[in-house]
Amino acid sequence: MNYKEFVADAMMNYESLPQETNELYKKHSIHIPFDLRDRFDHSSGEDIDAIEVPYAMRSEFDAVIGSGKCILNNRSIVTVKDSSKLGSRLLEDAAQDSAEDKYAAFINAYAKSTLFVDVPPGMHAKASILFAATRMPLNARVVISIGKDAELNLLELHESTAPGTVIGVMHETILQDNASAEINALHNENANTTVLCFFKDKLGVGANLKFNSVYNGGSHVRARNIVEAGAKNSSAEVNEIIFGSAAQKFDIDTHIINAASDTKTMLRSRAALMGTSRCVLKGFAKVAHGAKRSDSCIHERGMLLGKGARIDSLPDMSVDENSVRATHSSATSQIDSEEIFYLMSKGIDGGRVRKLIVNGFFSGCMEKIDNAAMRYIAMSRINEKLETG
Repeated sequence: MNYKEFVADAMMNYESLPQETNELYKKHSIHIPFDLRDRFDHSSGEDIDAIEVPYAMRSEFDAVIGSGKCILNNRSIVTVKDSSKLGSRLLEDAAQDSAEDKYAAFINAYAKSTLFVDVPPGMHAKASILFAATRMPLNARVVISIGKDAELNLLELHESTAPGTVIGVMHETILQDNASAEINALHNENANTTVLCFFKDKLGVGANLKFNSVYNGGSHVRARNIVEAGAKNSSAEVNEIIFGSAAQKFDIDTHIINAASDTKTMLRSRAALMGTSRCVLKGFAKVAHGAKRSDSCIHERGMLLGKGARIDSLPDMSVDENSVRATHSSATSQIDSEEIFYLMSKGIDGGRVRKLIVNGFFSGCMEKIDNAAMRYIAMSRINEKLETG
């Protein structure tokens, strides 16, 4: 399949597929009420200088990715290729098949750039990437390859300034035997951005993956993550933080899969909402037949900070093996008025009290993040949002 055929097939699937193809969740999804192609068709041109990031800040990232443009500061493990120049194997082995999801098809059709992060065997590496949509929408594919016994700690910051824009990023992460990775994605797009996130992994024997996401920005956020411990003794951990305000809408669908013996998977989700924002949390765990002595857990918690806010938490499991440990739990509640009263009686003002409670609520996920920059930037953005409403 050549690139033109690949794009044509993706566009056909985008036009024909419904917004939600999973029968289990058709009644529990966030509807995107417009055709995302319009965002591209009516956008103005962008050059490299239109990426509105201070030059001093640009140097802090190994790569800055705009709409078809990029700045590379570290070429040892990070490269960017024009998607139209990719071979048929890379196109056909896309992390998400265009026939499976409407918005995966959209990213495949419009992703001008493919970013490669390649960590050689035995190497320990850190990298940081900024995805910035300014004058134009941004769709990109990311392929992360980590060699045997290698290690990667990756920080991604997603920002936007353009009105009515789109940021769509599709990840494929491949870990060879005994490799380890922490992938951190902080979404801080503006209030007029549609955010599309896809993540899928392939783990070797003894590989260890930690995937941390903070969803803070955007008007409509749609994430589809498939994290599989697919080889013996491999493990995968997902930590999700969602903080919404005003009328933001989040649709977060994460599957954790134990597909081999002696594997471990964990999904922690924390959602706190203000205003009239809404979040649908769809955590699904599958323990496949043959995954003996495996361990799987889903832990979802929600906090409502506004009377019009709503969280739909839908944990689910499918277990096809006997000798396993599999658990799931979910709970959502209003912010505790007695806790607020107690803290205010100690002389702490109301704004500071809300900040303490929200920071404490998210701490169970934040403390699992090893990347200090991710923790600092994420909590700074969340506290800023708490102060401004």
